[in-house]
Amino acid sequence: MTKISGPIIRLLRIVDADEKLSLGYVYDGLYRVRKAIKNLFKDNKRLYKPYTIIIKSRWDSQFRQGIHSAAYFLNPTFQYDRDNYCQKPEVMQGLVELIGNKEVCSKPKEAMMGVRLFRDQLESFGKPLVIKLATEMQPGEHTKLFYKC
Repeated sequence: MTKISGPIIRLLRIVDADEKLSLGYVYDGLYRVRKAIKNLFKDNKRLYKPYTIIIKSRWDSQFRQGIHSAAYFLNPTFQYDRDNYCQKPEVMQGLVELIGNKEVCSKPKEAMMGVRLFRDQLESFGKPLVIKLATEMQPGEHTKLFYKC
């Protein structure tokens, strides 16, 4: 039981930490928890399924929302990690929903242009120093610097 709860406790520590904004890490964290449990049971579906079903039900009801996938997309720690970045359509869909919300973003066209520059590492986003710093900064810091909605 301790081995199963380990990945979950690590995620809860991230979410509960005061010194770091956690929204940009929830999407990735839940994905990693499910993956760790599957690995723990050596991908034996019969053994891991009871645990991952519980996590998936919470994920679907509470966390699989546009704000979490948008925060994941805008987190350079994940965006610039090409080998491990989640390419699911729901990630981009969450970002588009967020930018399309007039209460959140008053200039959606400009925001989408900025997103393209960020995603494709164009202009100043492509400079090695910017990429290095962006992956070391907390998500809340980089959004204040790079996005103006």
